[in-house]
Amino acid sequence: MRQLLAHPKLQDPTPASPGGQASANPRHRGPAQLDTVDWPDPRPGNLRVNYILPSRDFALHDGRVHWPTKDFPDPHGNSHRLVWQDVSLP
Repeated sequence: MRQLLAHPKLQDPTPASPGGQASANPRHRGPAQLDTVDWPDPRPGNLRVNYILPSRDFALHDGRVHWPTKDFPDPHGNSHRLVWQDVSLP
């Protein structure tokens, strides 16, 4: 994955979510706001496993990880969170 993220023709917009940060377990490593999946703790726990890697030619705009909160839970109960990114084509 590191090689793909470092590819010169791609960019990693790192969409984030306050919900990911709020859901991090005490031993979480790395930036929890970038997590895209909520698996049971302690292993594997929350991780970033879903990526959007647009062409470096695209202009990036708004992007986010949709992480439901306790006030507005996910009605489908899926572990994976929706990742989206607005882009403009060259």
